[in-house]
Amino acid sequence: IQPDGDCYKQVELKYHLKGRQRRKTESEENEHGINYHDDTTICPSDIPQKYWMEAYDPERRRIETLPKGFIVLRNFLSRKEQLDFAYRIVVELSNSPHTNLTNLYGRQPDLWDEACSSNDFTKFDKLRWISLGYRYDWTERQYIHDDITPFPDDISNLARNAGSTAQYPGWDEFVSEAGIVNFYALKSSMGGHVDDAEIDGSKPVISFSLGCACIFLMGGPTRNDPVLPVILRSGDVAIMGGSARFCYHGVARIIP
Repeated sequence: IQPDGDCYKQVELKYHLKGRQRRKTESEENEHGINYHDDTTICPSDIPQKYWMEAYDPERRRIETLPKGFIVLRNFLSRKEQLDFAYRIVVELSNSPHTNLTNLYGRQPDLWDEACSSNDFTKFDKLRWISLGYRYDWTERQYIHDDITPFPDDISNLARNAGSTAQYPGWDEFVSEAGIVNFYALKSSMGGHVDDAEIDGSKPVISFSLGCACIFLMGGPTRNDPVLPVILRSGDVAIMGGSARFCYHGVARIIP
């Protein structure tokens, strides 16, 4: 532990480093909660790429209950569902009335149409997030209750199905009101944080992964608690409820 007691930061920095700097012994890794008997919790840099790719079965749908009540639904989305949702997010949800960084201060041209007509897809470089339902203010870290757009029914149904699959009580009747679509470039990350802006914290946070895999860090209620690194792949769903609902978490690294 560092003098400031920030265990989360230690683990986060390890996965930000490259090459030999990121390699640790098994005993050192286990201090941070990595399970070497489960390839889903090992950083790809620590084992041959061929191994962790071949060990992954894209057709095997299963539920993994990890420490702190953290649940991962592996392969919850079919490949067709992944493509359909990715297409819809980029083509439809990236535009008004849904708020994103490109139209925060006024309506902008349709990003997809503009990119296709000009053959310039760098226009999407500035698209870092999309607010669905209640808009989230990143500066104030709170939802703006008088700025709301329709929450997509299909995404709400998908979240309900995921919660039901994880067997969270009462999730079948729950209706989603707010969501954030985060976009990650290959060198992007998301620092450790707690999702505490919601009025009702009794329902879990449900996160769908699309595209590249990532190293997701699941910490505890404080930044000094042990941290569990987990590989999330496209089609996986991460669910944080119960004791995991107000734990620190983030994305340490994108895996191309």
